[in-house]
Amino acid sequence: MKFTVACSELQKALTKVSGVVPSKSTLPILENILFSLSKNQLRLVATDLEVSIAVLIDVKGGRFVHAQGSETLKIGSCSYEVFVI
Repeated sequence: MKFTVACSELQKALTKVSGVVPSKSTLPILENILFSLSKNQLRLVATDLEVSIAVLIDVKGGRFVHAQGSETLKIGSCSYEVFVI
């Protein structure tokens, strides 16, 4: 999954969804944020099983939107490549 998005837009979306991500959980997957790419939209979802937050971001098309897909990431402990436009 590869896409281009404005850094400020991604930061706003991460701030919104990370509010429900528990710091410690008996279910480690809840400490992650789900990134789903479909066409030119990126959907970020987080939950603590009581509250869920989803945010849609329009991503730039062209050569950087390669495929649809989904992945969970634990923000702060992963390495990822960010292209700033």
